[in-house]
Amino acid sequence: MAAMVDLPLPARQPATFAMDALARRVAKRHVPRMTAQPQGLTGVDIRSEIDRLRKERNAVILAHYYQRPEIQDIADFVGDSLELSRKAAATDAEVIAFCGVKFMADTAKILSPQKIVVLPDLDAGCSLEDSCPPDKFKAFREAHPDHIALTYINCSTEVKA
Repeated sequence: MAAMVDLPLPARQPATFAMDALARRVAKRHVPRMTAQPQGLTGVDIRSEIDRLRKERNAVILAHYYQRPEIQDIADFVGDSLELSRKAAATDAEVIAFCGVKFMADTAKILSPQKIVVLPDLDAGCSLEDSCPPDKFKAFREAHPDHIALTYINCSTEVKA
């Protein structure tokens, strides 16, 4: 199920070149390959249908390095989360389809508040985002108001705020 993300908060942290290189190396080793046509789509030319919808909706498709090669092949841009959001913001697309995880779609919406952002898989999560729950981070900040907190791009929008 796809979801629109509508969060008007500013982005904070840039991604690093080292993380980009690491993501590419990990993706090459750990990305599973899809070998069968999804059930219920027999006889449908999926690529043609995606291309039709991309044009009809004036959409740009973003795929994170960790996505399957088949997803990367249909994407307009492949890269890291922040880089992809920046590239989408620079297009005239009205819709951003982000093949990634929630915080990536949130970042795209932050950088392109006027665009519709669609996240194809609402269950796609990030262990780094999950390791810093917003309620626990808020409690820490309230208990230590004199501390400086730095957040990583993989944190939730609530934590970055």
